[in-house]
Amino acid sequence: MGVKHSAITENGSIIDTLITDRTASDVAEAVSLAQKISTGNATEVEIAEFLTVMKGAYNYTDMNRVGQAVAYLRDRLRDDAGTSVEVAPKTDWANGDIPTPEQAAQYTDLPLDAEGYPVE
Repeated sequence: MGVKHSAITENGSIIDTLITDRTASDVAEAVSLAQKISTGNATEVEIAEFLTVMKGAYNYTDMNRVGQAVAYLRDRLRDDAGTSVEVAPKTDWANGDIPTPEQAAQYTDLPLDAEGYPVE
């Protein structure tokens, strides 16, 4: 099968927005800012940064981005490779949502075969 090019692949994909270079210093900065927020000493700008673009934090915007990336990969595998992967990621997390153990397991417990492909 040939690769299909959709608007999302022509203009970049959700994959391009994933953070793959998070460092220990990014996490330390996020922890420090989280402490400021919890003690009421953070500015509005710092709170907004923590909730949206901070590399060391992992919040609802990250959960949505990962869910969207999983759906994108599922669809590409189906459309471009004819492979069916049964996964239904949540992509509508809101600020304050806390994943249940079952929801968290969707991100961490996906069984893979010896070559790194999902096992059904």
